[in-house]
Amino acid sequence: MSEKYFEQLKNLVSHLPKSKILAGQSKSNGQYKFYLSGKKIGKIDVATTNQDAIIMGDGGTASIAFAKGKYSYSSHNFGFYSSAEYLTTEYIFRTIEQFLPVLNYKGFVGSGIKNIDKKFLFDLYIEKLPLPEQKKIASILTSVDEVIETTQKQIDKLQDLKKATMNELLTKGIGHTEFKDSELGRIPKSWEVKDLASVSPEKGIQTGPFGSQLHAHEYTTDGVPIVMPKDMTPPLVDISNIARIPEHRAIDLSKHRVKKGDILFSRRGDIGRFALMNASSDGWVCGTGCLRVRLKNELVHPFFVAQYLTKDEPKEWLNLNAVGLTMLNLSTSILEGLPLIVPPMKEQMMIVSALQSIDARLSKCHDYLSQTQALKKSLMQDLLTGKVRVQVN
Repeated sequence: MSEKYFEQLKNLVSHLPKSKILAGQSKSNGQYKFYLSGKKIGKIDVATTNQDAIIMGDGGTASIAFAKGKYSYSSHNFGFYSSAEYLTTEYIFRTIEQFLPVLNYKGFVGSGIKNIDKKFLFDLYIEKLPLPEQKKIASILTSVDEVIETTQKQIDKLQDLKKATMNELLTKGIGHTEFKDSELGRIPKSWEVKDLASVSPEKGIQTGPFGSQLHAHEYTTDGVPIVMPKDMTPPLVDISNIARIPEHRAIDLSKHRVKKGDILFSRRGDIGRFALMNASSDGWVCGTGCLRVRLKNELVHPFFVAQYLTKDEPKEWLNLNAVGLTMLNLSTSILEGLPLIVPPMKEQMMIVSALQSIDARLSKCHDYLSQTQALKKSLMQDLLTGKVRVQVN
């Protein structure tokens, strides 16, 4: 293998002037890109440069963008570009992008909102690959980025479609011509408004038994999964980091078990946070900090209720009725009074089918996005570390 050559970043770049433009000057319909802190890109009517450059935020967490064409950047960003004929700015950008996790861990200093340690950044070493190889690596990664961007746009469009579809179906229903006033606004004449208690069996709302009385050493990789408020990512439970407890700690907790179709609510703090239990969740335990709701399936479809709960109205109702001075708390009696729209079951099923169809398309897009992001990470590790050398014709 040929000998590798490295040089510190500070010897390879020139810097853009400090910007005086505040982030608040961003416009929704501006003519030029406006790079803000983090990963945000706004719009603005004035372009301050057309220099291809690397734009980074100076506070919070490490963020990076490769800016081309005419653009501006806010006062909370700084920019730099290659001043070496044998290194492209885009190759330097890719090298730093691959290094972002380390920058986040070691490259930020200060208390409160941390700021980037520019000495740490510009003391980094860059491998000097042949120019054609730099361009080839940049081209490969740009192609993957384009797929990621296209997929994200598809996800955004589907999310907009779902939001519009939900708004239409959960207010006007399907094929209705007669409407009535209700405490939840105008609804189809055949719909009802019921409180949560009336669509739950007796004692259908339970609190969770576990929490502070569990010690860290009692959690295990085996045993019974225990769902806590942190696991709620509406409308479903996030199963990626579920904690588990030994079977003997949960053996007498049959009334606290959760199963498919149950809905869990956060009891305190983030009132209105909820999640629907999915098909794999039978036998799990409801943790302290959660309220478990079991529904009468002959009256309401759990997925229909979960979709309704993502709307602003039920969240506002719960926050308005929760109690507490320093932290809001939600009790079973308060939750029982939560008003719901209840269409006939046949119509609920039709609405569920329409929304699940969009969700299925969203799920495929999210899976493809995750796969492409993983591919990019793998390519960066291989190409930017020299583990795999690209062939240049």
